[in-house]
Amino acid sequence: MVSRHKVGLVFGGVAAIGHIVWSALVALGWAEAVRDFAINLHFMDATYYGPIMPFSFWGALELVVIASLFAYVLGFVFAAVWNRMMR
Repeated sequence: MVSRHKVGLVFGGVAAIGHIVWSALVALGWAEAVRDFAINLHFMDATYYGPIMPFSFWGALELVVIASLFAYVLGFVFAAVWNRMMR
């Protein structure tokens, strides 16, 4: 059996780190270039996507908190289902 809380923390932590990195890219002004690079890697045209909005500390904090909470719940539910299936 896996701990639902620990799996939730791992999922939430990974989501937090990813969104902190994205927020840092936006703050540094590098986000659009990274996004365009990733889009072009998938053979898509990056001109369909609008510009990246200006950095906002409170917006970044909100993004990180909401993504982390959602990912925690997702990890918690995943672990609960896993434990149930492994009985």
